[in-house]
Amino acid sequence: MRERPKRRLWGVQTRLASTALRHLATRPRTPGKMTGYGVSASRWRAVTRFTPMLIWLQGGPSTGKSSIARRMLRSSTTGEAWFHTGDEHVTARIPRRLITPGTPGTPATIDGWDIPVVDRTLVSRPRAGPVALQILDGMYQGAAAMAGAGVHVILEDVVWEQVVAELADRAMRNISHVVVEVNCEFEVALEREAHRPDRYNGAVAVYAGEAPLVTNPDVRIDTTGRTPGECATELVGLVRHLGLGHESPSNRAL
Repeated sequence: MRERPKRRLWGVQTRLASTALRHLATRPRTPGKMTGYGVSASRWRAVTRFTPMLIWLQGGPSTGKSSIARRMLRSSTTGEAWFHTGDEHVTARIPRRLITPGTPGTPATIDGWDIPVVDRTLVSRPRAGPVALQILDGMYQGAAAMAGAGVHVILEDVVWEQVVAELADRAMRNISHVVVEVNCEFEVALEREAHRPDRYNGAVAVYAGEAPLVTNPDVRIDTTGRTPGECATELVGLVRHLGLGHESPSNRAL
């Protein structure tokens, strides 16, 4: 397959996938159809400024996803519905038995997350059991449903397993979305990790030990030496540009 050209927009390195771009134009709606809030679809589009979509911020630990997401929320204007969620938001609201870390070599939980930890240091990638996968599937499908209902959803996530990447792809394929890979230099991520006492050490090194599982993001953004506010401004600008639907995928000049 021919390699797609890399393009730059407002300092954001982009790699726009045709499968995602099919959903970036304004979605067709039946004229006069009601949204369920007593507002016609055309009026809804006018109020919300641009096509609601799901912005999936994924990448390694301590690369800046959460900080960017929080600052993206500040870009909300009158009439726009924004929502921020992610894997950590979900795992903070599940039974503790599903996410209890264990020593490598001991029996893992049969249905939750297997988190191999030694002296509060992650030593290998977490693995999701059947109930954990069911919860993650619900997270992705729920985020997609919110975007389909007219909410701009920012979903942040660290993808540790191929099966999880496949769940996300299946949930998002029929809604407007942008896949963003957030990364930074390895040493920068290690320094950030060292200043986060609420996290396990070693996660940055473990993640970097294998190739990323989301291999074809629409956007790659490097947070090394840049503030979360700068990154958020660029991403919101890109999303608004795409969501306006003024250009077709074939004639974009980024």
